[in-house]
Amino acid sequence: MIAVAEPPATKPRPEERIEQLFRTISASRLGCGHQCRLKFYFRYILQIPKAPTPSRHSGSVCRAKGTVGDYPIPQRIPKWESRSAR
Repeated sequence: MIAVAEPPATKPRPEERIEQLFRTISASRLGCGHQCRLKFYFRYILQIPKAPTPSRHSGSVCRAKGTVGDYPIPQRIPKWESRSAR
């Protein structure tokens, strides 16, 4: 059987993206635009993703593996469950 490949999702043109951004306002977008217009353009208009940093990569790998260093990640117990166990 031959699998049908779906076309890649296309990003909206910059003009369409600007119209979408004007429909809603967020504090993070306003702060980014005020801080650096070029950063705003790359992040919100062109939607260029951030490159992963080495620390983010190692953190993702450790979380996926379920350990941090040589110790397993402790499971969080909600306060109401820990009190009822007493």
